[in-house]
Amino acid sequence: MVVSRRFLVQVGCFLAFSAAALFAMAAQYHAHKAPHNGVVAEADGTHFELVVEKNGQANVYVYDKSMKPTSLPEEARINMKAHDGTSHSQDLRATKDAQGASVLKGDAVRNFKDWDTAVLTVKSKDRPIVVRFSHHHSGKKEQGH
Repeated sequence: MVVSRRFLVQVGCFLAFSAAALFAMAAQYHAHKAPHNGVVAEADGTHFELVVEKNGQANVYVYDKSMKPTSLPEEARINMKAHDGTSHSQDLRATKDAQGASVLKGDAVRNFKDWDTAVLTVKSKDRPIVVRFSHHHSGKKEQGH
């Protein structure tokens, strides 16, 4: 079987472009297993997991780049928007959850159902970090960034 040089060049280019496209997609979107089944977003090398309870209470867990629990920020505020357009903002306080994990916890929000987007602002080391979360209405939570 004789294979032409042109054919080999075409195959090589195809493979190179395919690999480049896959690496670009992996760099843009990489999923993390959310330990508390929330939505994970990353900012400044820190991962944040947002869990919104059925009663509208926001809980934010903080992890390092390896998804290991890390220290909580000094201050935190969240602004959540529901699919119906209503929004709610509140400060979060550092505490422990029922399993003893460190968490930034908000208060229950009456009649706040099915959140769409959330913006978390934390103050850590004298500078603010802004983290954006998105929750898709399909019933499946997005995990990644």
